[in-house]
Amino acid sequence: MNFRFFAWRSSSLYALSALIGLLAAVSPGSPVRTQHKAAAIPSRVTIEQNGFFYGEDQFYVVTPPAIHVYYQRSTGSNDSSNDVEQRPADDQLRSQWKGQEYYHEVFGLVHGKWTKKQREFSEKPNRHLNGNSCDSANKLDLPGGALRGALPRPIKIKDIEDRKVYAVVTYSDTPDQKEWYSLTVALLNRDPAGWHIVSTIYAGKNRQFCGKEAFRTRMRSGEEPLVLLLYSGESDPQDHYFVDIQSLLVREAKSRSLK
Repeated sequence: MNFRFFAWRSSSLYALSALIGLLAAVSPGSPVRTQHKAAAIPSRVTIEQNGFFYGEDQFYVVTPPAIHVYYQRSTGSNDSSNDVEQRPADDQLRSQWKGQEYYHEVFGLVHGKWTKKQREFSEKPNRHLNGNSCDSANKLDLPGGALRGALPRPIKIKDIEDRKVYAVVTYSDTPDQKEWYSLTVALLNRDPAGWHIVSTIYAGKNRQFCGKEAFRTRMRSGEEPLVLLLYSGESDPQDHYFVDIQSLLVREAKSRSLK
């Protein structure tokens, strides 16, 4: 009888102790462990120039992941008549010519490098990159948020490509210039302490920001870097205005966690 009472009392005390422990674990005064999902951050991010499309007599049409380039073809004269026939000069496509005034070349990315994939005769495209979208008075200045604190001053921020764990910012460090101004592209990385600049690429002195395009490309290794096409306007010595394309490649290394 005493044994049964002892067994009942022991089990009751064990249950009571477990209940008290459970209540203590969730009481306001006790520490509670909370699991937070770690954000992935590339351990190393780099940026490099991987192409430049430039020419005052060229027109560009961008259809990611391709860039279409149009330019006037050279001509030869027909000596068999008094008229000058605007036929192509010596060219392997000469047999395909049907009176078009332009060449059309298509460029695509091969292992991160722009490579010509197609060439044909064409007319001038109806729609192409032009100066209508350019910040011709250097007025554009985005807020920037926390990124601005990591950038030099004074500047005007023209564009932000925010990828959460890294960002690419295009800015001008000549904010007081009214028409032609400098452009710089900065790659910033985020770590537990905040944003900091990894590297910068100088994008030109007397230019105007005209927009950008961002998309991913696939490499043979399986890597999928980010491609940034920076559009900027400039003028040649004869005051001919045109838009060019600077291509940048952002590579992300194996990621680690940011707590």
